[in-house]
Amino acid sequence: MKKILFISASVVVISILGVLIYFNNYLYSPFNFERDYITNADWDDYKLPMQIRYYHTEGGNRKFVDVTDPNEIRFVFGELKKGKIVQVTSHNDPLSFLERSGRDMLIEIRSGVNVLFTGMGWEGSGLASDTFYVEFTEELKELLSKRLNETKER
Repeated sequence: MKKILFISASVVVISILGVLIYFNNYLYSPFNFERDYITNADWDDYKLPMQIRYYHTEGGNRKFVDVTDPNEIRFVFGELKKGKIVQVTSHNDPLSFLERSGRDMLIEIRSGVNVLFTGMGWEGSGLASDTFYVEFTEELKELLSKRLNETKER
């Protein structure tokens, strides 16, 4: 009886540790990950720590602010997934296209050296990525406005 109780307790402890490792090391778990236009890499590519960089261009000057808060990164991904996909576009070099087109912002999300998402657009409108354009939700517009104001203050 003690042996069964010990084995059961061990299984529970190992399971809890496994779940904690997932949530402390990855943005998503294999159980709640949905691959789509926004999150198009494998779930384990979204390894923490991650970084989101908000770029702003104005008059040929490029400024940026970096955020590493996983909750903000989850929020941005979630809000982009809620946005309406509007059109398909194609761009080879996001930063130079951003400057040539007059678009005033770029968002880049990375895990280590891997760029997992890049989108460019106009503040308050939407983002064009390599293969699609997505409109901002109101909640995302508020966050982007705050972050872009931070870049302007630098």
